[in-house]
Amino acid sequence: VGSIAIQLAKHLGASVATTASGRNADFVRELGADVVVDYRTEDFADVLDGY
Repeated sequence: VGSIAIQLAKHLGASVATTASGRNADFVRELGADVVVDYRTEDFADVLDGY
């Protein structure tokens, strides 16, 4: 579901931020994610503001 949501949001013109493991970061970027937060090593709240 998340991979479809990323693609749909980009298609609609949204800026997309998502969480993923470090090994999947390139995959979600290929789907269209603008910002990828590695949930294993980063705190989402520290990386993003205004969501």
